[in-house]
Amino acid sequence: MTLRTLTTALSLAIALTFSSAALAQDDDEESGPDFARPGPYVTAGFNASFLDWNTVQNLADAQKLKYSIDPSYGFTAGVGYRLSPRLAVEAQVDYGFDTDIEVDDSKSGEMKSWATTFDFKGYLLTGPFQPFGVVGLGAAYVKGAAGVDTATPTIDETGFVIRFGGGLDSYITENIAIFVDGSWILMTGRLSDVDYATVGAGLMYRF
Repeated sequence: MTLRTLTTALSLAIALTFSSAALAQDDDEESGPDFARPGPYVTAGFNASFLDWNTVQNLADAQKLKYSIDPSYGFTAGVGYRLSPRLAVEAQVDYGFDTDIEVDDSKSGEMKSWATTFDFKGYLLTGPFQPFGVVGLGAAYVKGAAGVDTATPTIDETGFVIRFGGGLDSYITENIAIFVDGSWILMTGRLSDVDYATVGAGLMYRF
């Protein structure tokens, strides 16, 4: 699956999640627990990072070689504060462990990454199912090395990034929720040679 295909699928999944949650609850319902109250929260879970290194892909394409990077599995964590029923601020980190770069069905190298951003989260609904959108600013780090014939590109860079994404919080109790999310990490500067997307799932605890 190419990163472009993944991003399209991720966008469709987020859109379907939003519409499904909207049908599943009445946003105007005021009885029952207050799932949208102000206050702090923490999140923790697992994620998968999807990377695409354009330099290596171009070298492989020039020689008509197959190219792929396996998903990088790791963890995601965050700490945030719900400012109002429809707005929160959050610091989020996504970390991906080493993953293989393959050229012509053989291991060519390895790559790993992390991203930390400070985000604004906007909520569409405020009941037990809360679809949200995210935009944030921060930094990312990517390290990798590969071999394509006689070329041996490397990258070891930290740079400024912008996060765009969305997801869904599904409350089990008034204090505990399951979250799923996905993000496109827009790289800048020397990191713009790499495309970066993440999907994750885990638990959130509201204090």
